[in-house]
Amino acid sequence: MARKPKSEAYPAALSTYGDHIRAKRLDSGLTQKQAAEVIGVDETSVFNWESNRVEPAVRLMPSIIRFLGYCPYTPGLPITDWLKLIRESLGYSQRMVAGSLRIDVATWRRWEAGSRQPSAEYLRRITTFLGYLQE
Repeated sequence: MARKPKSEAYPAALSTYGDHIRAKRLDSGLTQKQAAEVIGVDETSVFNWESNRVEPAVRLMPSIIRFLGYCPYTPGLPITDWLKLIRESLGYSQRMVAGSLRIDVATWRRWEAGSRQPSAEYLRRITTFLGYLQE
């Protein structure tokens, strides 16, 4: 049995949150308004994300990840992007995640910006922190 081709509205690649949201919405047969209701935002927000005009606010990441059913991740993601993804998926500001890990916010900012790399010990602490949150 041949597969039905994807709609022209389907994103060519899933590289932004908006692309992931659009793909999930289309796969689920939802309108932008219905997706917005599930996420807890207005229809204009979904339209703007899917058009890649703006990125969703950090505070909305937990709702978006629940809507998607996964946290968008690309294997081989640079550590800087991985740290930002972790923070955003938790809905944390840089200050909040730094405080939770008991590090200075400037340290987190440097890690996320790529001007510094976290040591193996800090990577272990981050991983432990995430494991604790997921239980």
